[in-house]
Amino acid sequence: MLTDILKDDSNFNSICSPVYLNMLPKYYYHVGHHENTLITKFFGVRFVVMGNMFCTELHIHCRYDMKGSSHERFTEKDKISSHTTLKDLDLKYEFHMDKKLRESLF
Repeated sequence: MLTDILKDDSNFNSICSPVYLNMLPKYYYHVGHHENTLITKFFGVRFVVMGNMFCTELHIHCRYDMKGSSHERFTEKDKISSHTTLKDLDLKYEFHMDKKLRESLF
């Protein structure tokens, strides 16, 4: 995924930039020491390139854009098609992770 962070985006500069800069040392340490982390890996500054943790040849039958928020994070039912990327509140699934994998992440 490629996201453009504009220099003149005052919202990013005033709110997000200080937050990202503050968390960067711990984020860098975590990603460097936990190869299998589920935290998105960022590669870049001006353009943020995020690594895809689900690189597979399997058919992906449903896609979600997960933000970790519930504010306006649903898709109107009449706008859903087979190519729609769904949002957080559209997910009606319970995830279970293998115990050994879960332990390796922490």
